[in-house]
Amino acid sequence: MKYKCPYCNGEVKPDDIMFGSCPHCKKVIDGTTVKEEYETNYASSNNKENFIKNKGGEIRNLKKVFAITFLFILLGVAFVKLNGKWGLINKESREEERAKKVVEKWLQAQKRGESGTIYWWGGLAKSLYAVREWEIVNCFVGKDIFGEDTAYVIVRISSSTKGGFPIIKLWKVILKKLKLNGEWIIEDLQEAEESEE
Repeated sequence: MKYKCPYCNGEVKPDDIMFGSCPHCKKVIDGTTVKEEYETNYASSNNKENFIKNKGGEIRNLKKVFAITFLFILLGVAFVKLNGKWGLINKESREEERAKKVVEKWLQAQKRGESGTIYWWGGLAKSLYAVREWEIVNCFVGKDIFGEDTAYVIVRISSSTKGGFPIIKLWKVILKKLKLNGEWIIEDLQEAEESEE
């Protein structure tokens, strides 16, 4: 069986019909508009019309199946990129966990009465008095204005003043990622605002 384009009368293949355009005149065609030439002369016109209608419906259904399959593939790729092993969401959450871990280690050193300078950039550590307990309430990982990886860890810390009075305060620990080894290191400690919680 041969198929002909209704516009230019050129021969078209079933693939051309499925993808919807004539390879000769580039006009839109589908299974209901193509002309068919039977190789046998005894086919009735009624059978021919039914065949064209059925074939056109099958081709339209195939197009829908291909479109839906393609859509699912795209959605799957997007999901893998965002949530997968190499994706953005997991990468950020891993970096957040690594930054939080550095802050936890520094606070544990503070609780033991140590300075924790090994967790600070250049060993210039800021200290708190009599750290008792803490709670990490938020963490943000991103890039600073210079394009460097930066983390902001918001921590509620129970400590004391110089005079020994107990206080609970919200602090922002700012960390930078070292380019040499990819480790997080504390750069600064600032009082945080309640809105950063």
